[in-house]
Amino acid sequence: MSFVSVIATRRYITFMSDGRVTNYENNTIQDEQYNKVKKATESIIFSVTGDFHTSKVLFEKFHLYNCINAKTFIEDMFNSVGKGKTNKDFQVLVGGLDEKNEVFFSGFNSQETEGLQFIYPTEQTIRHGSSGNFDGAQTLIGELISEHCAEYNRFTLLDAQMIQERVNKRVSELDSTVNDRVFKNSILLSNA
Repeated sequence: MSFVSVIATRRYITFMSDGRVTNYENNTIQDEQYNKVKKATESIIFSVTGDFHTSKVLFEKFHLYNCINAKTFIEDMFNSVGKGKTNKDFQVLVGGLDEKNEVFFSGFNSQETEGLQFIYPTEQTIRHGSSGNFDGAQTLIGELISEHCAEYNRFTLLDAQMIQERVNKRVSELDSTVNDRVFKNSILLSNA
């Protein structure tokens, strides 16, 4: 398993992943410093977890997908490699700016056949998500945001990344396929 988290407000979006790659067949560690979060353009961040070979190919060939904005990017990727078109097991999270320069994120797993759901923060809500098999991650992120954020406008990108680091650390303590080495990428709107 890998762990990737995303936190989004209307002002920014931040992705963070652990760095461990594990061979699922024999449960051996292949790499401790693998970045699972990439910035495709100044308005698109994406992560691929699961099958290592597939994620490596998608990272290397991301430029083949429509990079006009994050929404066209994930729609193109979903139509190309999602919908059960491959027998590989992987998950994709994409976030960034849509055609109106609004922050959002979305994701899919390789066998998903339903359409994409686009998750947008509102003026006073912080949205978050994660990929991986750790059931408590979503709840933990939400609890830490609630504890830390008394006021929406004071919740900074650095606050969000601190929460992501704490959650990643907790997940790494509970799951041996996740380490506490983190990689992050963010988009901060200058006009927000």
